[in-house]
Amino acid sequence: MKRRYIVCFDDLTPEQEKLVTEFMKEKKLAWWHWIGDTWFAVDAIGKYSANIIRDELMEIVKERLVVVELNEEKDTWAGVRVKDPDKKMFTWFKNVWKK
Repeated sequence: MKRRYIVCFDDLTPEQEKLVTEFMKEKKLAWWHWIGDTWFAVDAIGKYSANIIRDELMEIVKERLVVVELNEEKDTWAGVRVKDPDKKMFTWFKNVWKK
């Protein structure tokens, strides 16, 4: 089953941006990257989940990362929280996105 993702970062370095693009190529994801630190990606065979993509991208970027997965059955998301002692960064996703 085809899966679609929106992958967003905050303030990547040029080297990190290059590594994320290489990641997309290595995983054989079709991707579009024309806006800042955001990639739209498609997994044509449905091999990956938002969690898997997030976990593997954390090897490149340790903070401020969110992966939104859209597919025919449901949508989901996975993120990385940093510098958020009150744990508010993903409140909107938990309270609004899934409603």
